[in-house]
Amino acid sequence: MDIKLPDKSDTELCREMKEKYQGLFIVVLSTFNQQNYFQKMMQGGTSGYILKNATQEELMELFNVN
Repeated sequence: MDIKLPDKSDTELCREMKEKYQGLFIVVLSTFNQQNYFQKMMQGGTSGYILKNATQEELMELFNVN
């Protein structure tokens, strides 16, 4: 999920998806590297947050791939 969506608030959509699909993991993929965006999405129920320029190692760590 990206932060800037055209039709709906990102946190609103996240909450709706989590209610509809319990056990769902939502990972935010974004170019926004500011703490306030991260906090907003985590409060909205996301499971993780990764930058679009993340390294392969960072992606592997996020998804617990060894």
